[in-house]
Amino acid sequence: MFGHLKVIQETKNNKGEKAWLCECDCKKHTQITIDTYRLTSGAKRHCGCLKGEKSELPEIYKTQTQICNTCNIKKLLTEFYYQEKYQEDGTIKYYFAPRCKKCDLEKVYADRKANPKKRRKWDYKDFEKPERQIYFKELTKKRRENGKYLAWQRSEAGKESSKRAREKRKLKEHEIYPIEWENTKIYFNNKCVYCGLPIEKHFVKRLKNVKKGDFHKDHVIDDGRNDIKNLLPACESCNSSKHQKTLNEFYNKENPDYTYKRYLKIVQWLKEDYKLYILPKRRYKGQHLSVRLKEIEQAKNKTNK
Repeated sequence: MFGHLKVIQETKNNKGEKAWLCECDCKKHTQITIDTYRLTSGAKRHCGCLKGEKSELPEIYKTQTQICNTCNIKKLLTEFYYQEKYQEDGTIKYYFAPRCKKCDLEKVYADRKANPKKRRKWDYKDFEKPERQIYFKELTKKRRENGKYLAWQRSEAGKESSKRAREKRKLKEHEIYPIEWENTKIYFNNKCVYCGLPIEKHFVKRLKNVKKGDFHKDHVIDDGRNDIKNLLPACESCNSSKHQKTLNEFYNKENPDYTYKRYLKIVQWLKEDYKLYILPKRRYKGQHLSVRLKEIEQAKNKTNK
């Protein structure tokens, strides 16, 4: 036994490296694959059922002190983060961080401000883990039920966050004519390009009211252009699931809604067929198509003269 884990058999991980299939002694008896180092060093002691929980620090350590290498103040070991590692004889050895908890948190916040893009990538990578998605889903549900989410939305921080989100969405709005959007949907038979849901069955929930809604204008390349070359009609669920992923990252054989036929049609649209429906770009926001076509005709007449 390694903590709460019992080794069942030798196996290989996703990279083809040597690993161990282990079973946790929790109620669900979850089976997970762990590499040799994480198993023997004690870095992984359970399947995630006891996440955040540690055995209580022995009394002998509670009275000992250590100097923080950042603030140079002598503090009790209880003010430092520590890690438990299992030794070969089954005993636990405690390793204490060189920085105290206060200095460590200050460094984390400073790194977040200094590298917002890098930190966002780490957050997204962490969020994609199945156990984290379950955790956030349950946490969001609790916050909505107890009214904390609504209170945050009405606070100054919540209003600022909503304002930033609106400004970000404005930069990603497709600059297309209504007829271009209609032709795009007709090309894909008025169905979601990813799951094949018909537009007649596309319902959205707004302020506790369920009603029929239009498809989302999905950016194939998240930070790409805003015309129909980078446009796909997608249902709310698929568009939210895709998030900032590329087409091949999201729509592949691992996706339960994947079909090769739909994938080929998407590729054909992005490579060639969009050219059949694309119209001259607006000269300014909100310009009508008829006005833009007249401008083009006048420009042609001037050149001919």
